[in-house]
Amino acid sequence: MNCGEAREVLYAFLDSELESALSIEVQRHLESCAQCGREAETEREIRKRLAGALERVQPGSTVVEDDLRDVLVRAEQLIRRPHRRWRPGVAAAAAFLLLAVSILSQFPRTAPAPDGQHLVETVVADFEHFLEAGRPIQIASADRNEVSRWLREQTGVAVSLPVASGEHCRLIGARKCKLNGRPAAFALYEMNATPACLVAMADASERLDPMRPLARVGRVFWIDRCKEHTVVAYRSGSLLYAAVSRADADELIHLMSHLE
Repeated sequence: MNCGEAREVLYAFLDSELESALSIEVQRHLESCAQCGREAETEREIRKRLAGALERVQPGSTVVEDDLRDVLVRAEQLIRRPHRRWRPGVAAAAAFLLLAVSILSQFPRTAPAPDGQHLVETVVADFEHFLEAGRPIQIASADRNEVSRWLREQTGVAVSLPVASGEHCRLIGARKCKLNGRPAAFALYEMNATPACLVAMADASERLDPMRPLARVGRVFWIDRCKEHTVVAYRSGSLLYAAVSRADADELIHLMSHLE
């Protein structure tokens, strides 16, 4: 893949809209090409600042508007650089968000309900959307150490994936995502040819008591069902793990029992 081809699909790559094979090819190009890598990182930084500004929206706040104006200045500087290919939509999107935030800041934000049922519905909805979108992963590998390292770098979540033991369970790859506005690490598995995911996020003291506790192998897991999916949750250190699949609950528990 050359620079022109990579730039043509860069924004789809950053939006996780590419097929896994093409996504891997773009990732390899960005790692080997310093110029395209810098362009991708700058776009990520603009998106990060926009997302951070939106997260800080408070009723009547002007801090968000100041942050977004800074982003506009940065985008304008990038557009004006000589020999720099850049999509004008960056500045347009930032301007639109500035207007949207100025309106949204007049209304209070309602925090999501931090109960176990909400967690179950959230991870099941995300998994179903993932399957409907054609299972778009961002890294394809069966090496749990490689995938764990990639997820830590991309999400900031200190995840360490379990060993996928047994011939009927294998790691496929991973992607980064957000659940309830928080970064989450998403790993894709197959259990007896049935897709399953393991999601890890920072534990913000979600209440798991609406779920059913089950003691196994000296650990306590929390189990529930939603839309024909089984959800198994487990707390490990500062992280909350949730496995989702139509596979048997014992298979999900067996996988999560290998968490370090």
